[in-house]
Amino acid sequence: MNVYCYRLRLAPGSRFGTPLLADSLFGALCWEVVHRQGEPELLKMLERFRKGDPPFILSNAFPGDLLPRPLVLPEAPGEKCAWVTNEQFIAIREGRASFQPHEHPEALSEIRELHASGNKIFETQDWTWSPEWAKDGPGYFSIYARVAPEWVQSLKSLLQSVGATGFGKRRGMGRGQFTMDAAPEACPWLDPMPFESGFVSLSNFVPQETDPARGRWSIRVKYPKFSAGVTRNSLKGRLLQLEAGSCFQCPGRPRRWYGSMMPAKSGDTDGPLHYGLALAIGIKWPTEAV
Repeated sequence: MNVYCYRLRLAPGSRFGTPLLADSLFGALCWEVVHRQGEPELLKMLERFRKGDPPFILSNAFPGDLLPRPLVLPEAPGEKCAWVTNEQFIAIREGRASFQPHEHPEALSEIRELHASGNKIFETQDWTWSPEWAKDGPGYFSIYARVAPEWVQSLKSLLQSVGATGFGKRRGMGRGQFTMDAAPEACPWLDPMPFESGFVSLSNFVPQETDPARGRWSIRVKYPKFSAGVTRNSLKGRLLQLEAGSCFQCPGRPRRWYGSMMPAKSGDTDGPLHYGLALAIGIKWPTEAV
């Protein structure tokens, strides 16, 4: 089966109470499948992920046309840059350019607010465009996905439904709403290329024991939850993820995805899953990299 890489643009209509990360987006899509098609269709979809035949692999959402800086090349001393342009990303993955810092305005601003409920005071966190980005930057996020041909329109439709009702925390208060800014856009510049000897992940992921281990990466700790009623314990515990931009050298040509789908409970063969797959983009591993 041919699986192609597409970009989907999401134009926010409100603040976000939950960051637009691949695993959170996957959870929202699963609930949308249940609401629209019923639980049997969700179980059928999840079975493909369990069998290693995922119908789609998602990236995190990135601001505008920017992409995460591949960590295969270290930053220059004193430089701090999380993003690269499309042209820089292509040059780095082709092994023909070292990292050249380029200043980008900070895309997102975090908003913290205190609320009172009865005799309790609690804090909420929201994210929105920074003033600098809102003034000059594109008003959309980009999500990249490797999608089986028969799933392209279904994925778009599910995302549209998620955006209409809201995504993540406090969606009942209007948080996390977005629209699809354009039709899915094919990305041939992310296709496999000759001489690939490593990969960069465009999503946070949880590697399997058999995945490549030589590379450069950054780690994120997450404390995910299930919605109430899905399991007796809504907490999934602590989860260590490798962040988007992490790079690994491969003994042969890299696969198109790595990572794992994790059951909510150890040994559970048909229950809820947490998404931990890497959308892997092949790169030519530079000789100067560790």
